[in-house]
Amino acid sequence: MLTLTASSTAAVGTYNLTVYGSLVISGSSHFLIATTPLTLSVNPPPSFNLDASPASLSIVQGGSGATGITVTDLYGFTGGVQLSAANLPSGVTASFTPNPTTGASTLTLAANGTAALGSATVTITGTSGALTEATFLALIVNPLVVNAPPLTNFGAVNIGTTSPAIPLTFTVVNGGTLGSTAVLTQGATGLDFADAGTDTCAPNTIYTAGQTCTVNVTFTPRFAGTRNGAVVLNDTNGNVLATGYLQGSGVGPQIGFLSAAPRARWSDSTCHPAWPWTAAVTYT
Repeated sequence: MLTLTASSTAAVGTYNLTVYGSLVISGSSHFLIATTPLTLSVNPPPSFNLDASPASLSIVQGGSGATGITVTDLYGFTGGVQLSAANLPSGVTASFTPNPTTGASTLTLAANGTAALGSATVTITGTSGALTEATFLALIVNPLVVNAPPLTNFGAVNIGTTSPAIPLTFTVVNGGTLGSTAVLTQGATGLDFADAGTDTCAPNTIYTAGQTCTVNVTFTPRFAGTRNGAVVLNDTNGNVLATGYLQGSGVGPQIGFLSAAPRARWSDSTCHPAWPWTAAVTYT
């Protein structure tokens, strides 16, 4: 049996060898020679590769995203690989399932509401004994984006009368966590426009991309004339995500005076015209 042993510094590659064999003929000076070809491959020591698919990921503040991590065995490698992530933006955490792995794992990146915005290159490292391999993931952390509805007009409502509730529908563009909602009148809460309750836009709730939610609003005018308001959605840091504008008109009593023809009034032999006035109340 022929045994070939490669040292740790042996050059990797493929070699075409020739194996020679000889036989001396007994009782003579002659001998026989035979050859056979042999192809030798010198491979690196057992190892593995890491790959991330997809190799880029976008998440929003208050949201998360996932990518697949694959371990590929090379040159007879066997064993588990422990995974870790480095160079994460502030406010972003990483978790692997499973970890360690012998083949595939899912990397989930979660950004809290104050995660640093922008781009980062995340280093994913796999370790097995003395072996270490790495791959990279391009990460972008975006702010939560919410689209607001157009202006909602409640029309004319009598002063002191509450209108039916009207829902304002907001659309979450890229998914994330809603921080809070507020219904304002002329920039202040607790006035003409009010939250009617049973909203689906709920504070500290995670919404997926494309999901919608509503805020139900009533209008109870306190004064006559045009009243303006807004429904404001904020992120978990108190930053404004979207503003749905409100408008309505208060209708109240207007006092007018109806005059009559003058009549004479005598006093101290002097005639003084006196005007009787009649008040009429109308609603406009």
